Amino acid sequence: MLIWIQQRTMDSIPYEHVWLQKLKELSPDCATACKFENLLVIQPQSKPHPRTIGKLVDGGFNVRLHSYDFVLECGLEVDHINATAHYEYDCLNTDRASAIVNQFASILALIHTNPEVSISAISGISPGDLTQLQRWNKATPGAVDLCVHGIILRHTLAHPNSLAVSSWDEDMTYIELDRLSSRVAACLRKRHIGPEYSVALHFQRSSSAHHAEKPGTRCVEQFSVTSTSNPAHIGTSSSAATWIVDPEDHDRLLPIGAMGELLIEGPIVGRGYLNEPEKTSAAFIDSLPDCALSEYSLQMDGSLVYIGRKDNQIKLRGQRLELGEVEYQILQYAVDVKDAIVELVIPDRQPILIAFLWLGDEAGDDEILGDFNSTFQSVVQMIEAVLPDHLPSYMIPSRFLPLRRVPQTYTGKADRKRLREMAASLSPEQMQSFQTATRKQRLVATTESERLLQELVANVLDIHQSEISLESNFFQLGGDSLTAMRLVSCLRKMCNVRVTDIYKQPVLSRLAERMDIKIA
Repeated sequence: MLIWIQQRTMDSIPYEHVWLQKLKELSPDCATACKFENLLVIQPQSKPHPRTIGKLVDGGFNVRLHSYDFVLECGLEVDHINATAHYEYDCLNTDRASAIVNQFASILALIHTNPEVSISAISGISPGDLTQLQRWNKATPGAVDLCVHGIILRHTLAHPNSLAVSSWDEDMTYIELDRLSSRVAACLRKRHIGPEYSVALHFQRSSSAHHAEKPGTRCVEQFSVTSTSNPAHIGTSSSAATWIVDPEDHDRLLPIGAMGELLIEGPIVGRGYLNEPEKTSAAFIDSLPDCALSEYSLQMDGSLVYIGRKDNQIKLRGQRLELGEVEYQILQYAVDVKDAIVELVIPDRQPILIAFLWLGDEAGDDEILGDFNSTFQSVVQMIEAVLPDHLPSYMIPSRFLPLRRVPQTYTGKADRKRLREMAASLSPEQMQSFQTATRKQRLVATTESERLLQELVANVLDIHQSEISLESNFFQLGGDSLTAMRLVSCLRKMCNVRVTDIYKQPVLSRLAERMDIKIA
């Protein structure tokens, strides 16, 4: 292995001075490989190089003399290493840059102390970060071995005559509330109701009911982040310990500022998903007390920044959907499809769901998109016929793009980001070409209702009328509940079409037929 590495290094010496700009021109994969934003420079000489990589000028502005956001320059000396960090204030602050340098020094010291240590055994977190995490999480509230009614009973014994309920019909002290609730508990026990049972509550609007059931009360759900400067900044935890860990290894803590999964530890964490043991086992860890997962980044002040979901769940037109479920259904019924990747793409202003399909053809070049030939069209037509029986309309892709090959990341996974960028760069004419013959042949309206509907849908969804096939699904074109209400409002002068009609008949040609029936 060492001989192979040595030989490969020697073979690359004649090309080590080739500019990155030249490497980018070789192929799309080379261009992607050169899109790094960090640079490690090792200088063998002890004296500083006369040409600096970059410098920071005080005074509220940056002077950018290099093309990288973070440059770590290491000068090798006889018995030590001089490390200098050059960074952009737009990307990093001083505390974060110092933490990166300290992390680098910690890893370097570990390797120097134990040269035989394996890479997997090297912890990326520095002692300083570990101390800081322990300081932030040292005051985690302990678990209370009581149910809610037990806590209320404790308060009842301490303050029996204090006011517990104040309603429009009567007031109630804690001792009175305890007497009435004990009668309800005895009634439930008589019917053998115990732990893990679900009991529905049905009371008159009075002091016996929840305050939200009072006449005239409106319950409005609201959510607010703790910082107005960044919507993803959600602040700190006040009643649980929070840890950012490696998504592949929950026992490995990540440095402060790194992106990873969020572990929430403490009695505040729920028991799991109701009647969904698979989701519970995937999101909760048995080896740690009460933990839940998500993707976050821990800031230098101990606050959390939301990065995104770990799974492929997205929100499209007000509906949450799992991309993996759409991919599974395609692969389940389309035997000719070897790989399916479904992504949310925004080619213009309206987000659409696109399915990238690979039929197993071997590509001999760097092109990613394949030919929309008759074979691929027949596969798509079969998928479009089957999916409505297994998925709701908003989960059915609007476009199906053929792949000559599946682009991969450095870790060997499908490069979803590259596919999204490629699809978003397609012109409306190119996107229109990736339609089955069935959809293309119904671009021209044949009745007055179809013509009017096609015109109104184009206006409501803000897309060109020539892109709307009468065999298209309203929701797959970019429609949602709000645009459906706008369409109904536009149609009200002509016929009494309701929003429920659009959900029942989302295909435009069938909706036009329903309009004719309403008119008649």
